Order: sequence, then C-alpha cells, then structure tokens
Amino acid sequence: MKTISISRILPLFALLFAILPSFAQAQNQDEEAIKQRLIERVAQVDALKLEGKVGENNKGLLEQRAMLKPAETQLMNSENADRRALYTIVGQKLGLTATLVGQGRAEDLRAKSASGVWVQAPDGTWSQKG
Repeated sequence: MKTISISRILPLFALLFAILPSFAQAQNQDEEAIKQRLIERVAQVDALKLEGKVGENNKGLLEQRAMLKPAETQLMNSENADRRALYTIVGQKLGLTATLVGQGRAEDLRAKSASGVWVQAPDGTWSQKG
C-alpha cells in the first residue's frame, strides 16, 4: 500500500481553502447579477404574460402560448436562462435539485399571477388565472 506524506497533502488543502472563499464570493456576485437582470425584465415579462403570449409553467419557467416576435422570444429565453441559473444556486444552498426549486417557485408564481395570466397546474393542465 502506497503512503502519502502529510507534506505533500498540506499544500493541496491550503490551495483548496484559499480558493473556496473566492468561489463563494463569485457565486454570490453571480446570484446578485442574476437577480438584478430578473428585476430589470419584470415589466417586459409581465407585459408578455398579460398579452397571453407566455405563461408560467409548472417548472417555474416561462412557456410560449402564442406567436412571439424574435425580440420577445429572446426575452423569454433570457428570463428562463436566469431562472434556471438561480434555481441551481438556491438548490445548492438548500441541498435540493434545481427542478424542485423550480417547482416550488412555480407554485408561488401561480398564486401571485395576475388575473388572465396563463398558468400550468402541477398535473400539466393550463388555465387562465381568474
């Protein structure tokens, strides 16, 4: 059996502990940047939802419900990319999968959506919120 000396392992641990705080700090900066982009898009996303062009699916993502212009498709895709990234970060913090975080967020979005917005129930059925 091969043995490894402590003197060879210690530099690796030192490197690991040096990197971890900067990784956590970078992740926090990423999370804040994602949240800021989501906030900046709220009015545009709400307009698409109120026009019936997109709805809130049961995964916590926007889903196309009617024809979209290219810029609207890009908006939806950007919103979904940031939501997925945020669900991953939150999931890592809570020890959950991004899927579970998204499903939980979908429940919250269904409850808070304005009247007339398309929402998808957990069983996959779509309806306009009354």
